Amino acid sequence: MKRFLLPLILSLLSGIQPVRAQIEVKAAPSETVELMNVMMSYTGENAFANPPHVLPEYKTFVDGWFAKHRDHSAIRYIATEIMEKGLMNRLETPATIGINSRIEQGAFVYTGDGEGWSDEVKKSFVHEVNKFYRDTDFGAFWQEAQNKYEPADIAFNEIIIPKMNGKWLSGFIPVEGARSYDITISYLCGGYNFGATKNGVPNPVVGIPYMEGRPPVWEDPMGVYMVSTAILHECLHPFCDPLTVKYYPGLEGPGEVIFPKIREQAGQAFYGSWRAVLSEALIRASVIASMRMDDSFAPYIGQHIGMDKNTGIFWVEELADLLSEYEANRDRYPTLDSFMPEVVRFYRKLTAEGA
Repeated sequence: MKRFLLPLILSLLSGIQPVRAQIEVKAAPSETVELMNVMMSYTGENAFANPPHVLPEYKTFVDGWFAKHRDHSAIRYIATEIMEKGLMNRLETPATIGINSRIEQGAFVYTGDGEGWSDEVKKSFVHEVNKFYRDTDFGAFWQEAQNKYEPADIAFNEIIIPKMNGKWLSGFIPVEGARSYDITISYLCGGYNFGATKNGVPNPVVGIPYMEGRPPVWEDPMGVYMVSTAILHECLHPFCDPLTVKYYPGLEGPGEVIFPKIREQAGQAFYGSWRAVLSEALIRASVIASMRMDDSFAPYIGQHIGMDKNTGIFWVEELADLLSEYEANRDRYPTLDSFMPEVVRFYRKLTAEGA
């Protein structure tokens, strides 16, 4: 498959002083991510079995190849020994497993940590996945699938990735020594996106959503906005989540005041604690601040803020205002970490005013 890799100039932060480096951001489908998505789609887990906005022609193609294997032992093993026992968690998602795996000489090789998995579970999991890979002739399926991905592959690299705000992204992902960021695209994810990392570098899995009655996302200005901001959002997770953890002591008090007031809305968005909410708020406010740097996003900012507020994060616009101050004063705040005390003060003031 052809690869169109458009280099973006991103500044990586190393310590206090920013270091300029040419970083290549590229999008491509992944055989191991697709393998995980196919198996998960038959486990009955609704988020994976019925994701919204999956391209119907591609789903038909997948079902035509794999439906007869829906009762395969690998799928039963994942459903009963992984899913039911809670081993597929926020740290060890199907996306993370797929990103941290490879196919080597016709065999599935898992290179991840298996967070919370015993050695026996890892061994059994790899054994079952390899059985599925062989029994379904997945390699042959993937050869055909790559042809179906080619239009999306080209469009993501030539249209969507250049719309990402490289300057903002670089400030949030100070990965020393990184020279490229990979974005994995997937038809089977539909309207869902997943944050993941590989060797400490963000590698999100981004769905290619199908919207009935609308052109492909890369031919639709709204689609370009939706997907480019989703990529930025997922790239920020591996950096913003640990920052929120680092500042838990200062955020805990405000978080415990705010969360009970938005519990129902936040729960509908799958945010089950003040920790999850405040981490998500930082990411969502960061995306808004980034959108404000690009005039072409102006028609969508109001709608974007409204969607964020619908998750219960009613303060997201004010937090984005604060992050705009951060961006305007990078000489004083070279990293977001150095600015986090201001974020803590923001939350203390928010709760003191009766939020």
